[in-house]
Amino acid sequence: MIAWLELVQKLVRVRDMMDIAPYLIRLDKRFPLNDDLFKSLLYYLFQEGETASRPLFFEALSSTTQRENVMTIAEELRKEGLEEGLKQGVQQGIQQGVQQGKEEGLKQATLAIAKKLMADGESPEKIQKYTGLSREDIARLFH
Repeated sequence: MIAWLELVQKLVRVRDMMDIAPYLIRLDKRFPLNDDLFKSLLYYLFQEGETASRPLFFEALSSTTQRENVMTIAEELRKEGLEEGLKQGVQQGIQQGVQQGKEEGLKQATLAIAKKLMADGESPEKIQKYTGLSREDIARLFH
């Protein structure tokens, strides 16, 4: 067990954890850990380490005696990623909806002002100048 802890502590900061996968596989064959310790170490690696491809790292570790635990952790992390992605997507959707609502409200207010200016006899050119509306929007108001 000490060999595992030393290796993980020493190598967790490598540029890509795929570089340490062969060492982990060899260590597992010589000094297999119990399920709980292996899971803890694997979670630690994913929390502190970096890799270009988590799926490839999980695939490499699936050749250990802990294949079932590796796949379980991979599935849990995938679900966490999906949940986080959904939360971010919902938040972005809400923000985008609020922004669109503000823009639509501003346009409606601007059109209301343009209608009042039109009712007061202002020219289309002046209405465009004051409101910033397009010629097409103003033309629709006059028809």
